[in-house]
Formats: sequence, structure tokens, C-alpha cells
Amino acid sequence: MNHHEYIDSLVEVIRKVENQIDVDVIADTIEDSSIVITAGNGGSAATAMHLASDLVKGCSINTICLTDNTSLFTSYANDVSYEHAMAEMYNNIATGIYGTYPVVMFSGSGNSPNLIELAYAVEKRGDPIIAITGYENSRLHNIVSNYKYGISVHLNTNDMQIAEDIGMILTHIIYKTLKSSHS
Repeated sequence: MNHHEYIDSLVEVIRKVENQIDVDVIADTIEDSSIVITAGNGGSAATAMHLASDLVKGCSINTICLTDNTSLFTSYANDVSYEHAMAEMYNNIATGIYGTYPVVMFSGSGNSPNLIELAYAVEKRGDPIIAITGYENSRLHNIVSNYKYGISVHLNTNDMQIAEDIGMILTHIIYKTLKSSHS
């Protein structure tokens, strides 16, 4: 695929997503929270970290990215399991503290076991979930789209780089929406 074809593919998926996403609902969910929690793996972890940085620095919204603290994350992965590390971290953050903790998840495949376990933990507590997933057969999309407090943005593409690029674009759209409401 040359760069023109890549850009055409990117724009095609963006146009599909544009019609399914309600950025104002996502922004309201984030704005009405006590603390926003973000999560992802690999390139999606970097996107989750980027959103957390934007929310704290640009919007003064308390945000924690579960993959920011590698020593804590790897201790949970080692002592509990990689699959349950994020869910355990979330449970410890959210336990005993009043308020809502929306969790924003990024997953190119939508099939990462640790994010799926995190979604179940969030659902059990009753906090909102915002999931941005890529692949057609995304388990995370299926879980979140059937959850009462779930918002799923499903890209429906099997191209990891397209999914990761659009995830980053969506973080900037969310950020700009929130930033304009704080101005």
C-alpha cells in the first residue's frame, strides 16, 4: 500500500466513524467524572497516555493512565496475572472513593484479555466505559456496546495502523471538545 492508498483508507474509516460518534456525550461523561482512567496496550497504551496528558494539562481533569506506572503495572502482572493487572489496578483506585471513574480504553484489535477483564471490573462497579476499538471481531466492542453505561466507538477495520491513527485523532477531537467547553 502506498501513502496515497493509506490516506484514502484512513479517510474512509474516519468518515464511517464520524457518523457513529457522539463526541458531546463522550466529553460530558469525562467532564462529569471524579477521575478519568485511561488504558491500552502497545501503541494504544501510548494513545491512552497521550489522552491522559491532554486532559490533565489542557483541561485540568484528573486523569490516571494505568500504563504510566510501569513498576506498578508489572508488579500486578507478575503477582496477579497480566490478564488481570489492569482490572486489579482499577479496583484499587476506585475502591472506597466516592464518585464516577469513567475508563477510556484503546484497543486496535479489541481482543486484549487485560482490557476485557478491565471492562468486566468497570461494569461490575457501574462506572462508564468509553472504548475505541479497531478490528471487526472486537470482543471489547461487543462487551461495551451491550453495557448500560458503555460507549463504543468501533472502527471496524483490520488494519492496526489505521486503528491506532484514528484512536489518536479521536483523542484530539475529545480534547478539543473539552477544551472549548472550558474556555
